[in-house]
Amino acid sequence: MDKYADNYSSKAEKDDGSCSYSKGALEVKAVDGTGNPITGEEIWIYNSQANYDNVNPMAKKMVDNSGTAVFTDLAPGHYWADCAWTATDGTAMVSEGQGDVELGKQTTITIKP
Repeated sequence: MDKYADNYSSKAEKDDGSCSYSKGALEVKAVDGTGNPITGEEIWIYNSQANYDNVNPMAKKMVDNSGTAVFTDLAPGHYWADCAWTATDGTAMVSEGQGDVELGKQTTITIKP
């Protein structure tokens, strides 16, 4: 069982003792142009291209010290993610990306400017 298992919904024991879940998870790592983690900012996720285009996020989370946020209890499907941040020279930046969430699994994506 993975470390995020307690955050999933509808846990069901199988005959072999393993677990299955009716949802999935998306781990999003935000990095700057040189690959350094972005900290102190929020990652927003979207469940459709229209919501992404219209800046209508379905969820927001603060990143941890490694620039990562984990979104759990997500229906399988395609998700978009972004993170607005300010570069050291004061330039407004956005790191963005997308990925697919699968049933009972955690998907990891890295979003970049």
